[in-house]
Amino acid sequence: MKSELLNYSSILSFNREVFLLNYHQEFHAFEDSNKRLQKIAEVVSKRRSDQNESLVGLIPFLLIIARQATNVFECLSRYQSYQTWIVFRPALEAALIIGKFLDNPANAKLWKNRQQIWENKKKDKVRYKKYKKEFEGNGLIPKSMPHGKEFRQLLSRINTEFVHVNYNYFERSYTIEGIDPQNVFLKTFFVDTDPQEHEACLFSFLHMYRLLGSSLGQVLASKYSKQVALNIEIDSM
Repeated sequence: MKSELLNYSSILSFNREVFLLNYHQEFHAFEDSNKRLQKIAEVVSKRRSDQNESLVGLIPFLLIIARQATNVFECLSRYQSYQTWIVFRPALEAALIIGKFLDNPANAKLWKNRQQIWENKKKDKVRYKKYKKEFEGNGLIPKSMPHGKEFRQLLSRINTEFVHVNYNYFERSYTIEGIDPQNVFLKTFFVDTDPQEHEACLFSFLHMYRLLGSSLGQVLASKYSKQVALNIEIDSM
């Protein structure tokens, strides 16, 4: 049976095999970062903090980070770099939210009641302003998280360049080739055609994922003393 969808799927499978041949070190670097994040989750799930607090409420956010990062790497292994940052976006948000909760546990209640706060923003302006102060713009930068500012800046850049079909996104999504004086051929690509762009996305993602794990480890180390698993060195990749 001739099928464009099946042909597309076979191309992605082939791309993954090619990727593993070309980037086995990068594959192991990603797996190492994943394992380190799992160790952080293990500490949080099994131990109480130095203040005898349970922080298991953070586990779902750590799982979201791991899931999104895995899906990002899948995109990169299929040579679909254009998907990278939009898939990574929820992981960045999850990390920033963890930082905000650790800054002030009261932020968790604000975050949980977001929908209610927005629906009643005219009736309860004080609470609405409090939410905006803590979770919008630079307010989303956790005071306690190293590199929180850089993560927030990356989130803004993703929103600008990859989430919305603004002109830059539009322009990157197609090429035009002349056929004759009266006709042109318009193409959009489902896989990467520029090896340098693919590598730039791959290395940038691996760095940011490692940095994210390192930052989470550092901010949680203040809650759990003497936990070696939380010490993720950015230069150990």
